[in-house]
Amino acid sequence: MSALRQIGGMVAALGVALVGLSAANPGVAVVSDPVPAAAAPSASFVPIRPVRLVDRAGVSGSSSPTCMSVAASGVPDDAVSVALDVTAAAPTAPGHLALFPDPGTADPTPHAVSTVDVQVGADVSNAAFAELGAGRRICYDLVSAGTARVVVDVTGYATAGVGLGVAQRLIDGRTGDGGTALAAHPVRSVVRDGVLFDAVALAALSAVPVSATAPGAPSVHRSAVDSLPGVSTLADARSATAAVGPGAPVAADSKVAPSADTLTTSPTIVTAATTGTSQGALAVDMIQGYIVPTPAPTPAPVRLAALQPFSSTAPWNTSLGSGAIFQAKTDPATANFLGGSPAFNSVSWSVAVYQASMSDPLATLVDTRMTVTNPKDDVSYPVRIPVNAFPTGGTDKHVAIIDPNGTVAWEIYAMTKVDDLHWKSTRVVRTDLLGDGLKNGARASSTSVLAGLIRKDELKAGSIRHALMIGIPDTMLELGPVWPANTQDSGAQATYSGRLPMGSLVAIPPDVNVDAMPLSAEGRAVAHALQNYGAYVVIRADTVALYGELACDQAQVTRARNDWSKLYPYMRVVTNSSSTNVGGGGIRRDTLLPNPS
Repeated sequence: MSALRQIGGMVAALGVALVGLSAANPGVAVVSDPVPAAAAPSASFVPIRPVRLVDRAGVSGSSSPTCMSVAASGVPDDAVSVALDVTAAAPTAPGHLALFPDPGTADPTPHAVSTVDVQVGADVSNAAFAELGAGRRICYDLVSAGTARVVVDVTGYATAGVGLGVAQRLIDGRTGDGGTALAAHPVRSVVRDGVLFDAVALAALSAVPVSATAPGAPSVHRSAVDSLPGVSTLADARSATAAVGPGAPVAADSKVAPSADTLTTSPTIVTAATTGTSQGALAVDMIQGYIVPTPAPTPAPVRLAALQPFSSTAPWNTSLGSGAIFQAKTDPATANFLGGSPAFNSVSWSVAVYQASMSDPLATLVDTRMTVTNPKDDVSYPVRIPVNAFPTGGTDKHVAIIDPNGTVAWEIYAMTKVDDLHWKSTRVVRTDLLGDGLKNGARASSTSVLAGLIRKDELKAGSIRHALMIGIPDTMLELGPVWPANTQDSGAQATYSGRLPMGSLVAIPPDVNVDAMPLSAEGRAVAHALQNYGAYVVIRADTVALYGELACDQAQVTRARNDWSKLYPYMRVVTNSSSTNVGGGGIRRDTLLPNPS
């Protein structure tokens, strides 16, 4: 949706115009009808019940500009410009009235263009847009040898994203720049700061026909086709439908001409002095604004629990903080940790993950652990399991079956297939993937087998936005689990002999420039995960192992494994992570993830 369409309802309501721009093609295009107000959202422009901002008689053309605030007009603080109805009534001499944003100076410089052309014997009104200046103020200045009554009403306001504001002189036939019949005029230089390069329309051109010799219908349109539009852009101030005839200049608003043209470096509009047989010049006094395409709104981020599980505040999804304290390389726990052999497990000693569908058979999964002491106490679960599911190598044989709804996983240890409808295991855990992954998981630490697991899509995307799981040998493990671990291996009393409890957090400190290392895309993803989130010790292993699911591309696994060996020497133990101070607290290294669905 472009800002042009967003503002369409406002333009239609005000009776003002947008003139579409084209890329220097000769000719003119038919001016189309206003965009219906009902089709325009109000995110960028909000019409309000008209509020009188100023009504002052006897304003002198010799006086300095007058500035006033819109604060009492129902215009909120985030407004950047306002829509106005401006009237110059009972003038005693010809001239023009200009509105412009308050520059914040003691004596504002009069503006060089006109909002309303003042004519003796006529009350002339115009709809206008005005950018808000210092103190949310706008100024008006009467340029005339006489006086006039100035009336200004606020009819709406625009927020950021709609480029409406400072008027600028575009064409002035009164100084020989208007042309006599059909002329193209470049508009590249008339809008400040190069904004017009992105514009698709000009807003509210205030145009004046000059020296017309016969009745006709002056118009302003975009350059597109080799024909006159056959419609009048300008209208007599006394009649919305009457064409302009010869005589004194008449100021009026142009109609809406939305255009989807893409601009080149030389955008143009075309002026036609008449659509009939009369001749004359056309003065386009100003551009009050411009319309730029508004990028489509960024959809709210979505995180699928089946692909990256657990709540945003779970430790696995909480990045390290600026308060994290890292041990030195020579501190006992870190020195102990760095004395192993780095590995990256995927085909063996890892987890096979399957997303079940409603077409998969509803199988019976038996937890045989419950039958060891009491054969009559079989525990079984109805679970949809793909017939081609199989575990990773090694004795653990971990499998995770994600239900068709994508929010529940069945964590299975030592999974064995009996037939397509019957499976057995020595441990079955049902895990809520919308929870925190901390309770009764199938790991020795009682955390979920999915917590910290690198998924195939993450390696392919080169982005891992969560903590990793890491396994270390008995010679590094210390008795007594710490958060987020709840338990440790059975037999730990006899085998653990190290300095790191189950649940310890290790990471790459922030002063290590991992981007300067010669790493593959997979290795860089692992490096950023280890530096931004770290890795939690949740399993015992013979090596210092990271874990990717069975489905990971093995060529990518090999590259990640090789780069893990380069990163391993930079790892340090984090000493102050806890359930109340996750990752050391402070300013997070990564933004909070959206909650999963």
